[in-house]
Amino acid sequence: SITLAGRPIGTHSNHDLVFITDRPGVYKHILSYDFLLFSAKMHAKPVEDIIHCAQKAGCAHFLDKPMGSLSRGQRQAVYLAAAFLVNPKIMVLDEPTVGLDPLQQKRIFQALQAFCKEGGAVLFSTHSLYEVEHMCDTLYMLTDKKIEAYTPALAEKGGDLAAFFTKDPPLNNKQIKA
Repeated sequence: SITLAGRPIGTHSNHDLVFITDRPGVYKHILSYDFLLFSAKMHAKPVEDIIHCAQKAGCAHFLDKPMGSLSRGQRQAVYLAAAFLVNPKIMVLDEPTVGLDPLQQKRIFQALQAFCKEGGAVLFSTHSLYEVEHMCDTLYMLTDKKIEAYTPALAEKGGDLAAFFTKDPPLNNKQIKA
């Protein structure tokens, strides 16, 4: 059976887990603040938490701007603030920093690290070894329908992260042609 945070999948409340896709839909004309207000009301969270969550995500200074006028990184910060409003235990993020400039990446990393220090957990997919090296305590790679783990302990024993991710999968009989 599969468990998440110690409980079987499907038994979690709507507030335990938040998912942010790499390309969320954008309501172009809605103000960033109004988007967060909608999120707070939708999840029955105090409106007073909006500014605090926006500050945590690094977007408090542009809440008066329409979502459609924001850069990709700014929109990502607003979506992260919306996730913080829910106060989840776990965040699942798909390519959280793809297309962001280095400063925006750093701000997202800092916000996620603070979330983890407060007891949250982050699961994210990425193609960036830099993100993996700087953000992960443990990482998993799915190869040939098998999950392989790479941990800091493996790194201390001389494991090479780049080699771990770039090794060729084993050949199977279907791939071998005479």
